[in-house]
Amino acid sequence: PVEPSGNTTEMTSHTKSYNMLALVVEDDEINYLFLETILSKSKIKAIRAINGMEAVELCKTNPDIKLVLMDIKLPFMNGYEATRRIKEINPSMPVIAQTAYAMQEDKDKAMKAGCDAYIAKPIVWTDLMRIIDELNIKR
Repeated sequence: PVEPSGNTTEMTSHTKSYNMLALVVEDDEINYLFLETILSKSKIKAIRAINGMEAVELCKTNPDIKLVLMDIKLPFMNGYEATRRIKEINPSMPVIAQTAYAMQEDKDKAMKAGCDAYIAKPIVWTDLMRIIDELNIKR
């Protein structure tokens, strides 16, 4: 696979266009801005929730959301609990856990909570796009 070089033209030339809305659940501003930037390169519009409770509420009220990128360590309600609640509302909603915790047991815990995929931080653009492709999200 081609690793992103930071060169925007090179990244764009390898990009599929998804034209969908993703909910990025991320309490860290810099991490959110990074994800918003790399998602936009594939025509994925991002909206943000800064905690698990807000994420659950947005999934309840916004039918345009087609993908959730869920941070695990969040204030008020962690990503595991938020994922469980989102899956109760919409079992087919694709949720990708994104976390700095890269241990196998963390991945297992995310999958057990209902996440459909897992990606470790720092997120590599090509890896994220491969996972989104594999999820075959209905747009």
